[in-house]
Amino acid sequence: MASSSFTRFRALILRSSSNSVEIGGAASTATDSTVRRRRSFSPKDRLTLTAFVGIPTAFHILLVWVPAIGTIGLSFTFWSGIHISDIKWAGLQNYNNIFTGTPVFLGCYLAQRYLASMVWINCNSTRHFACISN
Repeated sequence: MASSSFTRFRALILRSSSNSVEIGGAASTATDSTVRRRRSFSPKDRLTLTAFVGIPTAFHILLVWVPAIGTIGLSFTFWSGIHISDIKWAGLQNYNNIFTGTPVFLGCYLAQRYLASMVWINCNSTRHFACISN
């Protein structure tokens, strides 16, 4: 049944898309001899498109990406956050300090791993009991 409705739909589309013109008893289609040109945007359409796409994109870049890249750049420096002139390059020393010299970070990392494993175990056991009860 779906095949016959598709065939009828296709025939309808083909009939409506062919621009037949009867010339001297013979039918010829207008699309055979002409090439369809793509419609271009008017200046008003271009202005509207620029406003609707450009302004949100500019705000997104300004409010999301610039601070994110700035934060990544500042993570490689020593800075108290008060004066811009106090910024000193640290390289990877901040990351080395976090991973090796901070026991609180290691404790938080291990606690997070423990909680994630408990959630994983709980989800799997819930699925197991749901399968058994069905």
